Amino acid sequence: MSGPALGRPKKNVTKEEKKQAREDEKIRSRIEGKFGEGKRRYGLNLIKTKLKETSETKVAIAILAMNLMSLIRKILKEIFYLFLQKQLKSPLYDNLYFCFHSISLRFAYL
Repeated sequence: MSGPALGRPKKNVTKEEKKQAREDEKIRSRIEGKFGEGKRRYGLNLIKTKLKETSETKVAIAILAMNLMSLIRKILKEIFYLFLQKQLKSPLYDNLYFCFHSISLRFAYL
């Protein structure tokens, strides 16, 4: 991240500078989004401690909680997909698909 240009804006901005500015803005947007999520969902805006060490500890715990929740979401998503793939290959799924498909066809022609 190169940061915003200081001073008067240039008259002639090259494509490379525009591209670099866009890339910087994408990175900055993702980082600020995570700070917003931390404030909304994990109480980063509620820190009222006086000591620097205590504040840093609370921020670290909130970020740890954010990372753990992200990891749990990824693990549960993988488990769900594996379960779903196993269910899709079972004969029970074929029977259920046939039943629901025939029911939906009946309602489509009413």
